[in-house]
Amino acid sequence: MAPRPERTTRCAAPTLKVGSHNVRGLGNPLKAAAATTLWTQQKLDVILLQETKLSLFSMARITASLKGWRRAYWCHGRDAGPSAGSEARPARGVAILVRDGCPLVVDTGSVHSLHSGADAGNLIHFKAKWGGHRLHIASIYLPNEPTKQKTFINTHLRPLKASLPADTKLLWGGDFNFVPDVALDRMSRVADITGSHPDTGVQRVWERHLPDLLDAYRIRHPTTRSYTHFSPTSAARLDRFFVCGDMQPYVAFAGLSAAGPVSTDHRLVTVAILRQPGSTDALPPGAIHRPPPAIRRVRLGFAEDPQLLGDLQHWVAARLQHAPADAAALLNWWPTFKSALARRCFALAYLARVQHRAAIQ
Repeated sequence: MAPRPERTTRCAAPTLKVGSHNVRGLGNPLKAAAATTLWTQQKLDVILLQETKLSLFSMARITASLKGWRRAYWCHGRDAGPSAGSEARPARGVAILVRDGCPLVVDTGSVHSLHSGADAGNLIHFKAKWGGHRLHIASIYLPNEPTKQKTFINTHLRPLKASLPADTKLLWGGDFNFVPDVALDRMSRVADITGSHPDTGVQRVWERHLPDLLDAYRIRHPTTRSYTHFSPTSAARLDRFFVCGDMQPYVAFAGLSAAGPVSTDHRLVTVAILRQPGSTDALPPGAIHRPPPAIRRVRLGFAEDPQLLGDLQHWVAARLQHAPADAAALLNWWPTFKSALARRCFALAYLARVQHRAAIQ
């Protein structure tokens, strides 16, 4: 019997796709399995979790349900029981999971978390390398109360950023429990949010201590009104990613997913990071580098025919009349236009070949 051919995998992807998801409890194995299905459908490489609400023992129980995400870094929190002497209950909880086969190289010695005190289970972070970048990745769950949020920013996030080397690019995601712009990022059916709002004061503290962190979603969507957390009477964009200024040119995409199969009142948010030009990452063990498929080239020989060239010019002019003026919308419109233009050129090139064969017969 001939030996089976060695299984191969493709080379590393040109982007690192990272998600952040407040799962509102992950102790049910069926919910954990549904979550991994959603993350796989979204083609995520790394997922940042908030409100896992796990203990060390419940984490071990659901680990088997997290198929394809064996590299997991957890931070658990606990709240006092409802009465004196009662057992503490799992609360809060954050985690960072890395997809099997992802070439992200985690510095395991840099993994740190808040595992004690009132903020236990609200922060986990580590340093990593991918695509020529030296990254610092953090999963953050800010408290609900504005006063505690300001204290958390000043006590934990400000010194954390100050401790990082200058060549490190930040990628911080999570549920921040406040919005940067109340008018744009909040909606309420019952309350007037146009006046003074606690989020405004928290945002001022954020800007004072972390002035150079950029909202990745607003880089790509400066004025879009979107929400990630929903209640019967309100909605808010609480979940987001922050990047440093050096990372801004590498943000290829930032968006929100539609409601998925996971029972939670938060939507999954995602961001895609481009690798640095010319960088190469080590592939997973056993993987073989395969170049991407060649791009089909458009042949423009038909342009020698004035009639066919005029047809193309009229077609392009008609399409350009519908091009959006907004820069962000133009970027989204361009790939569709480019594909349609290539199909039009292929059709005209085929017509030119048919006419040429008919002329010589």
